[in-house]
Amino acid sequence: MAPPAEDSGSVEGGHSGGGNAARADGHVRRVDLADATVEYEIRHSADATRARIDVDVHGVTVVLPEGSRVRAKELLLQKADWVVEKHREFERYRDRVPDRTFEPGETFPVFGTDRELVVEPARRHELTDETIRLRRSAVEQSSVKRALENFYRSVAREEFTERADHYAPRIGVEYGGSRCETRRRSGGAVRVPVRSG
Repeated sequence: MAPPAEDSGSVEGGHSGGGNAARADGHVRRVDLADATVEYEIRHSADATRARIDVDVHGVTVVLPEGSRVRAKELLLQKADWVVEKHREFERYRDRVPDRTFEPGETFPVFGTDRELVVEPARRHELTDETIRLRRSAVEQSSVKRALENFYRSVAREEFTERADHYAPRIGVEYGGSRCETRRRSGGAVRVPVRSG
């Protein structure tokens, strides 16, 4: 079941936003937008240079640069149609997504096949035809969710590298390696393998 076109929607207002260092105020607010009442949170970010609105499966968040004079509610009202459209897309998606817990025995898809999650003592994570096998020590150092996220990144990196190694010589380009990172762009945040080296 694929999420809407982007992993999340993002629209900017004022000046460009980005960055990871953000502080949420912990208050859920409501605003009437178009024909819907939407709940939202406000986060203040030292890294953001513009106010922005993020919409994803977790809800609506207005990210404001530290010391910004932008009013979150006014920004939401200016972008009301976009916010309502994205919010509804993610609500429909959330309704179709199975409830999952990040624990052994749960299933997660890899290359279109659901596989059982196993946590065990091992030297490395492993993908089999029926299972995703995570190192117990990696799970104990962080969490099942974080270890699974790292596993997905490594699988994506291996797949991308294999394909790049195969196709680069055929199309006459040099390829120096890859890493996976999150790229934020207007319209969404997406985790992509990028060329490095």
